[in-house]
Amino acid sequence: AVRALDEGRFDLLATGFTELPLSRLVCTYVWGLSALVVRDRSIRSVADLSLSCTGEAGADIVLPFRGSPLDLQVRALFARLLPGTQCRFSNQLLPETLTQFMAGKVAAAVLPEPMPTTLELAGHATRLCDLADMYERVQGDARSPQVGLFAAPSLQLPADFLSQLKHSVGRSHSMLPAQRDAIAAALNISAAVLERALP
Repeated sequence: AVRALDEGRFDLLATGFTELPLSRLVCTYVWGLSALVVRDRSIRSVADLSLSCTGEAGADIVLPFRGSPLDLQVRALFARLLPGTQCRFSNQLLPETLTQFMAGKVAAAVLPEPMPTTLELAGHATRLCDLADMYERVQGDARSPQVGLFAAPSLQLPADFLSQLKHSVGRSHSMLPAQRDAIAAALNISAAVLERALP
């Protein structure tokens, strides 16, 4: 996707990266989109999870690809919240993690919405916390900047682009049922997942 933006095949890209050298940052404004989910409902805290994944074989915390924003953020948050503990992390692509979680092969993972809500509503996972909660414990600020919007360098955006974008996001919280169903179908998720994940 980054390459496609650089090559001019995309106009805009929303990504967790905070810098794309060949592109122009439009804004960073989306907060708290990811959650830490666990399969074992008896795990109630990050400390519980740390004990579980250090003592149980195959109980890694699965993160997106190595070097991704979520990978870097979660490792740093765990280092701050649980200094000296030996949590085990592994990396794999998001769709693979979702499939393996549903098959009972993943004990814990950090996933962006709507994946955590999909797993919760299907009964495969419990949301241990949103990443924004972990940030608040570390920094005293619940906002976790995870998505920046970048534009191709040559793209001329309308002067009121950001106000239009804000208006569109606001409208998404007051959708008619037919609009909700159409968006859920386009995203290949259920309307129930969309409604719960959207806030």
